[in-house]
Amino acid sequence: PATSAATGASPSVAPVASAAKQKSFAEKMSCEVLLPEKARQAGLLNYKLTQQNSCAECGPTCSMVRPDKPFEGLAVAYVCNVPYDKAAADKVLAETKKAFAKPVTLTLGRGGVMGEKDNGTFYSAVLFDDDSDCRLNIDWMRGDKKVMEPVAKMALQSVKQSVVAAAGMEAAVYTRRVR
Repeated sequence: PATSAATGASPSVAPVASAAKQKSFAEKMSCEVLLPEKARQAGLLNYKLTQQNSCAECGPTCSMVRPDKPFEGLAVAYVCNVPYDKAAADKVLAETKKAFAKPVTLTLGRGGVMGEKDNGTFYSAVLFDDDSDCRLNIDWMRGDKKVMEPVAKMALQSVKQSVVAAAGMEAAVYTRRVR
């Protein structure tokens, strides 16, 4: 290494940058993984999937729209940035139940509710995942209410798979660091 002519000392070396900040679970979520084409029911196969990330630490909003019917579609918003609190979740579900026409209780995850809103134009659901801090908000414009529960189940199962995958990746990184 070169030395400074004036002092005879080695030039200062900039400290090595710390490892890049780990992405949160929500930031790692992808609609292609959360709502994979192979897991979608026959009625959803012709829908185009898009992803919006208006709040990276929350999770994505996954939209599926039929190209031939642009006013018919589904949006699944994953909100994963607030730790689960049973009292707060119960309050959200109670308020949502009041807002829905013909509400139906869901026994998926930590629980949820689905029902009609806007005079039947939308069929919606709110539910809480039991493997993470994620709340799912599903809105289906002109959707088939008979398919809502299977869609909710698919959306929840994909969160679990993402949690397991993220835990496996973190364990692998940890194992590599320890060695």
